[in-house]
Amino acid sequence: MLFTTRRLRAQQLQTHDFPYFLEMMQDPLVMNPIPLPVADKAKARLVFDRLYAAYQNPHPKSRVWAIMDMETEQFIGQGGLIFNRSEGVEIGYRVRSTCWGKGYGSELAAGLIDYVFTKTHYELIFADVWINNAASNAILRKYMYFTEEHWNSDFNCWDYRYTLTKAQWGDDR
Repeated sequence: MLFTTRRLRAQQLQTHDFPYFLEMMQDPLVMNPIPLPVADKAKARLVFDRLYAAYQNPHPKSRVWAIMDMETEQFIGQGGLIFNRSEGVEIGYRVRSTCWGKGYGSELAAGLIDYVFTKTHYELIFADVWINNAASNAILRKYMYFTEEHWNSDFNCWDYRYTLTKAQWGDDR
């Protein structure tokens, strides 16, 4: 177990999580707001295996965990850190569409932020989200500060960037 929130537990992905991961990767409701195309089973398997193998790397490009409902043991989605900036770390998450509307996204975002500021050395968090992803923008506005709109060449879309410092997190709590 990596961290818990009131209802959720973050833990390493397990091989038995793949069917739920595949469901997310093939769900246009989940993938379109990123924006990414849905993945076929082979592509989803490649991504899953890469994320799983990263646990063996002491310096991965990202670290992604399974997010579980502690009461039901249901796979809710994934959350993680992306180590793509020297001055801070990026948070990211996905929630299965069958689990939407229950506050899991907000709880997960807050859990990731709290984890970064209490268990790592990072003092600055970033989150980039497609400008048309209304749900994630609403979640991130709860906890972080809008910084800029920028072109995301990796996803070929305009993103909003949100940031939060450790001092701001402490002041806002």
